Amino acid sequence: MDELIKSVLNKIKKLSDLEKVYDFYININDKDDIDLIFYHLYKIKYNNKDKVFELKEKRINQNKFRKDIIKRDKKCLLSNAPPKMCQAAHIIPHCNCSADIRYNMNNGLLLEAGIHLLFDEHLWSINQDSIVIVSDKLLNDNNYCINEYLINKYHNKKLLLSKEQLENLKFHFEQFIDKNI
Repeated sequence: MDELIKSVLNKIKKLSDLEKVYDFYININDKDDIDLIFYHLYKIKYNNKDKVFELKEKRINQNKFRKDIIKRDKKCLLSNAPPKMCQAAHIIPHCNCSADIRYNMNNGLLLEAGIHLLFDEHLWSINQDSIVIVSDKLLNDNNYCINEYLINKYHNKKLLLSKEQLENLKFHFEQFIDKNI
């Protein structure tokens, strides 16, 4: 636990944004450990319980969001990986969407962790025909063709998505186009 606390403190010094650091660590460590560390860090930094409860509320909503998406999707939409290997990905990023859709399951996809990272970096997206489009950067990169990283095999895959998900995906796909042309 001491090593984890040191790691968190070093990351905070570099990023100086507790929420970004929290989001990073919550995905790779035990949630209860991270909640405990950040509860105390928020309390110290802001000397204000409201900030602590704001963070707790965010995580409670995130956990419900994840459970709802797992219930709906059952497995990764692309790789069929089981839920334990997956994360609840926001289609419109948490910081860019209104409160009414922030934790709405139609603003989410169940994605394997590595696939989620590539989605967040706009290296692949889903068009309005529910077709997966992988960026030329990845399609032309041999590192993503080896067995463990077969993101390219999902290029042109047709998915079954709701009308609401496709509506939310417009934002992501527009950013994908902007960053890849």
